[in-house]
Amino acid sequence: MLVRRLLPITAQWRPLATSARCRLPQRDQQKYLQEFRMRSLLEAPIKHYADQPLPPFHMSALCDSSAKLSREYILQNAQSTIDQLLGYTGRQLRRFRRLPYLVVLNPAIAESYETYLATLQLLITESVALPTTAETNQKLVDGALTQIIDLHADALPQLSKGFNEVLALGLMDAPEVRHFLDTHLEDRIKMQLVAQHHVALSASLVTNNYTPGSRYNGIITECNAVDLIHKNAEFVNDLIFVKYDAHVNVDVEVVGSEPVLFPYVEYHLDYILTELFKNSFRSHVENRVKSAVKVTVCAAGDAVEIRVRDRGQGINPHLIGDIFEYSFSTVAAADDTTMAYTASAGDDNLVAGMGYGLPLSRNYVEVFNNDGDDHINGSLSLQTYPGWGTDAYLKIRNN
Repeated sequence: MLVRRLLPITAQWRPLATSARCRLPQRDQQKYLQEFRMRSLLEAPIKHYADQPLPPFHMSALCDSSAKLSREYILQNAQSTIDQLLGYTGRQLRRFRRLPYLVVLNPAIAESYETYLATLQLLITESVALPTTAETNQKLVDGALTQIIDLHADALPQLSKGFNEVLALGLMDAPEVRHFLDTHLEDRIKMQLVAQHHVALSASLVTNNYTPGSRYNGIITECNAVDLIHKNAEFVNDLIFVKYDAHVNVDVEVVGSEPVLFPYVEYHLDYILTELFKNSFRSHVENRVKSAVKVTVCAAGDAVEIRVRDRGQGINPHLIGDIFEYSFSTVAAADDTTMAYTASAGDDNLVAGMGYGLPLSRNYVEVFNNDGDDHINGSLSLQTYPGWGTDAYLKIRNN
C-alpha cells in the first residue's frame, strides 16, 4: 500500500453542482471520485495501527533492551521498534484527522499531517519484510529509521506556527489546542526515543563498542548532574554574550556525596537545562543583577533534584499561571532569535520566542510518567517571588 499516493489533506474539494451549467467536466469528476476513494483507503490502516495496544513506556524497558544487546536480540528489537512506531504513527494520524477540517487545512498543520503519512508508508513497507540478518537490520537503520528521524527533525516549528495561526483565527480554543499538543508531543517524544534507541543499539553492535549486560548501550546514558550543569551553563553564556555582550556567573552546590550519577536521555536534559538557564540568565542581565545564578543538586533516596535559583525580580503574578501554556512567551519572537540554537537531537530548540520552551521541557521531563505505575518519574515546577527572583525545580527519579 503506497500511502504517499493517497490524497493530501490540502486537496481542494468542490461539491458537484446539480445544474449542467455548473457541473464539472467528466474528467474532473472522475479525478475527484478517484481521490475520494483513495483518501477513504486511509481509514482502515490508520484505525488498525491506532488501535494496537502499546506497552507502557518505561525507562527501565529501554535499559533492559540495552542489557540484552546481542546479534540475535537486535533483530527482535527491530521488529518491536517497527511495531511501536506503527502504533504511535497511527495514533498521531488519528488525532490529526479528528481536528476540525479548517484547522487541518492550515498549510503548516497539513504539512505535519503529511509527514506522518510518509512515516506510515515507510513503516508499512518495512513491516512487510522484517530484518532477519545484521545486514538487513543495518539497511533498516540507514534507510527507514534515519528517514523517519530526519522527517520529524524540523516539524515542531511548523506545527507551532500552524497552531498560533489557528488560535489567532479562533478556530480552536486554548484548552483544545493544549490537549492536542500535550498528547501529540508526548507520543512524538516517544517515537523519537524508540527510533533513536534502536539506531544507537545497532551502532554499538556494529562498532563492537558495547558492554554485555550494560543498560547504557543505547539512548540511555549515565549522566553526571554537575557536568551537565556546567556544560549547559557555558553554552547559554555563549548565547548571552552574543545577544547582550554579557556573562552570568553560576554557583553550583552539591548536597550529599559526589558524583551525582543517574540514567537518563542526555539530550533531553540538555534541552531542559538550556531553557531554564536562558530564562534565569536573561533575567539577571536585563535586570542588571550582578550576583550569580545558584544551582543546587541534591541526590536523596531514589530521586535527583536540581534547583536553579535566580535573583531576576521574579515573574509577574498575573503571568505565572500562563508560564507552561503553549505559545505564551514573555519575550517577543523577533527579539529572541539570537537565543535560538542548534543541537544534533533535532530542532525542538528552534522554537525560541514561540512559547514552547517550558511546555516542551515539561513534556520531556514527564514522558516516563505514564509508564503504567503510580510513580512520578519526573517533574518540573516553578516558584516565583515577585520583586526578588524565581526558583525552578527539576526532579528526576533515579531508577
